[in-house]
Amino acid sequence: MNNGKAAFFDMDKTILSENSGNLYIKYLRQTGRVSRWMALRGIIWYFQYRLKLFNIEKIAKKTFASVEGDREPDMIELCNRWFDEMVKNYIYPEVKPLMEIHSRAGDLVAILSGGTQYAVRPLSNYLGLSKYICTHLEVKDGILTGKVIEPLCYGEGKVYWAKRFCQENGLDLSKSYFYTDSITDLPLLELVGHPQIVNPDPLLEKEAQDRGWGIQYFSQTQE
Repeated sequence: MNNGKAAFFDMDKTILSENSGNLYIKYLRQTGRVSRWMALRGIIWYFQYRLKLFNIEKIAKKTFASVEGDREPDMIELCNRWFDEMVKNYIYPEVKPLMEIHSRAGDLVAILSGGTQYAVRPLSNYLGLSKYICTHLEVKDGILTGKVIEPLCYGEGKVYWAKRFCQENGLDLSKSYFYTDSITDLPLLELVGHPQIVNPDPLLEKEAQDRGWGIQYFSQTQE
């Protein structure tokens, strides 16, 4: 049953209690695939992003360029192992019951994340979701090109992909829900009928308080 509404869930710090990028760097470090300096640099980038100190789209594209020439099957296998061994331990316990409430109400539940398909797909499958929206890396003949399919699913890019998704699935964005923690998602929060603020960063917390949006705090998970 589709009632014409979506329930979108951001991934990092909304479904997951930790940032997936940090978890990926941690996993690569633990499995010997990245140096200590590269891991530290990734963590520094993350905190700069949280503080809005740089252009995340520029950094993301630079990061994606580093996988140019990699085989997609190898990336899929690596990320599936990463999810099974690490990521699923960080899912907030409140998430699945909340998604089930939306599903029973006839809402189309989907992850809406700036992460790539290699991070979002296994999470979506694990949660029993049939659809997701994310940043897609370009693949040609089974090889990653190092390029992203524009626009990046971030900020205004999330608005673009959410609108396109709603058009393709017969959904009304103005009646839909969006769960997120980040001020970078404000453009989409302003468009949905039911903005849902979860474990917000300081800027989004203030914005939500000013606008009278309710705030939810999910439990911390343990590895």
